[in-house]
Amino acid sequence: MKKLLVLLIVLTGLAALHAATLINETFSSPPNFPAGWAAQAPIGATGAWTVSTTDYANGSPGELKLNYNPSAIGTFRFISPPIDTRKVHDMTLSFNHYIDNYSNSSPHSVGVQISNDLVNWTYLWVFENIDSDWGEYPRTLSIPYSQGMSQTTYIAFTFAGNNYDLEFWCIDNVQLTYTNTLGSGTWSPCTYYPVVDLIIPHGHTLTLQPGTTINFGSDKQLTMRGRLLAMGSAAQPITFTTPQIRQNWRGINFENV
Repeated sequence: MKKLLVLLIVLTGLAALHAATLINETFSSPPNFPAGWAAQAPIGATGAWTVSTTDYANGSPGELKLNYNPSAIGTFRFISPPIDTRKVHDMTLSFNHYIDNYSNSSPHSVGVQISNDLVNWTYLWVFENIDSDWGEYPRTLSIPYSQGMSQTTYIAFTFAGNNYDLEFWCIDNVQLTYTNTLGSGTWSPCTYYPVVDLIIPHGHTLTLQPGTTINFGSDKQLTMRGRLLAMGSAAQPITFTTPQIRQNWRGINFENV
């Protein structure tokens, strides 16, 4: 007979887990592109993307730079390596950037896009109708978990238009983090250490297989807004516990279930 074993408190010592970092890129080895990143541009213009020793975006010792030459009309992207975001809730992207605008002869824009397949791209943020020099140190974007949930999530810095209308666009200090763990899909049996709280969103099901253990940090909790299937057994129980000495996790919070 299958059952759920809960609230087992284990007195072992381990530091509490906090926000996790998925990307921390400072473009510190000019002129080399960082490992796994890729430049994309219209035919003949890929060389417009460089890693420069300049510091317009308040970065040192290097920064990503989209130059005006070689020029073309179309979409330019600088794409991150694939990121596994299947257990990621509450993502935040921050980066420094500076635009040196040259001309308003044609519409052009800069922005950040997200994709799970390198084909379909969604804007997280876009700045259109650029008509002057402009910088932000940093720009911060919140990313809904629903735009991740993939083993292959990509972030791209995107320019659309004629890059000859720019002197340059510089980007630095790129950080992608998340502050809670997403509970969705089927988790294989092993021990998990959720980042801060474990959240099952509305409309989602988290299935835990026999023998699974979830270790919560002190004062952290499982928040159920969707559905939990804990497929434990007497021989292979599912265990919710905490590794903190003399401190407890906050249990299971049922929220509008």
